Amino acid sequence: MKKIVCIVLTIFLFLSIALAEPVTQQPYELVVDGESRIGKYTGNMENGIPDGYGLFVTTNPNGYSWHYIGNWKAGLMHGEGSTYWEDGSLEIGEYDEGHFVFGYCYYDGADLELYSTLSTDRSLTDSESALVEPTEPTEPTVQYIGNKNSHVFHKLDCGSVKIMKDKNKVNFYSREEAIDMHYKPCGECNP
Repeated sequence: MKKIVCIVLTIFLFLSIALAEPVTQQPYELVVDGESRIGKYTGNMENGIPDGYGLFVTTNPNGYSWHYIGNWKAGLMHGEGSTYWEDGSLEIGEYDEGHFVFGYCYYDGADLELYSTLSTDRSLTDSESALVEPTEPTEPTVQYIGNKNSHVFHKLDCGSVKIMKDKNKVNFYSREEAIDMHYKPCGECNP
């Protein structure tokens, strides 16, 4: 009986890993409440839709660029994440089915303020409590460069990055993001 359970669990694990497909700069249409945004998605996908951790970059119809980096579920922003606009505005916190529901907002030079659509009798999670002492908002910066062909990621100053063709480069904003995308650390620069 234990062998059967182990075999079934192994098959389930293998299939769940096989179904998660990391993609880079995949065209994607995000639809929330009937509003559509066409952009590029980099991250984990399941059955052709964002699911897991990823980055979505788009431009509004009026030419205004923004991007979301964080968790996705069933093709929508869901869980912890951050949205950044080209003017420096941002939302950092919790998303639910594509909607920002709790966290900190910084819009158009105004002071950072707490935002919530959640009921007031709800207690904060540990991650929400960590938002109580916000730091100065900053645009995420590229920390590592991955090679699309070898699926190896490097520090920015690694010699391998200097000789890598631009078309093979993938930007990563954190080590965890690179590992989540199934890239391995370089043996030379040890990122």
